[in-house]
Amino acid sequence: PSFPHYRLITICLGPLSALLLVVAIVLGVFCEYNHVQRQDSTLSIVISHSRCTCQCKLTSLHQLEIALQQQTAIKKQNIQCVFTEVSCGLCLPGWDLLNSTCYYFAISDAIESRSWGEARKDCLSYGADLVVLDSWEKQVRHGPAAIQALRYSSIVRYNTGFWIGLKEEEDTEGSWTWLDGTELTQGYWADGEPNDYKKAEDCAAIYSKTYPRKTWNDAPCTHALKWICEMKAKAAQELKL
Repeated sequence: PSFPHYRLITICLGPLSALLLVVAIVLGVFCEYNHVQRQDSTLSIVISHSRCTCQCKLTSLHQLEIALQQQTAIKKQNIQCVFTEVSCGLCLPGWDLLNSTCYYFAISDAIESRSWGEARKDCLSYGADLVVLDSWEKQVRHGPAAIQALRYSSIVRYNTGFWIGLKEEEDTEGSWTWLDGTELTQGYWADGEPNDYKKAEDCAAIYSKTYPRKTWNDAPCTHALKWICEMKAKAAQELKL
């Protein structure tokens, strides 16, 4: 007997549906694969662009670093020009130029401390003399005390003073005179100074203390201390003659 017409159709639709399902699955996988490929391609482009951007930024940073190093080197050279032997060619090597005056600090540990007289001899050997701090400006703002604070702030010397060009008159107790012949009118003595301990302290020294108005002390002239020299700025060639 022959199959009814609808049963034949049903038999044909079964394989056809299976085929359509397979085709749908294949198409789905293919579309998903293409989508993943497009995403991967897009991601690769983004990564490549990001890598290029980072490389450009790194190059710029490197160039900025080089420029900064160059600027720092120039600034260091400019600073050294002010505080080293360059000093516009007006001071000897190792001397500091400030307000047309050259200052020398015998602060190195390689230099032995000396008496007031020997310290002055050292200054005179350069055509200079022990420093005269006859004004508040020279004492703190523009004087060697300011240079000391600037250059040697990391060096703590509580027990080490520096001889200055101030001495007590031998025949006049309590009368102090600068080496340039002027009498002391304004002093910056520490509390209780000058006390002329045992009548033997006739020379003045400056110490590193907290209060700049209280930095001087009288001491025996034979006592060994560091010292500060000063001289008017001149051409370096003239100084070396």
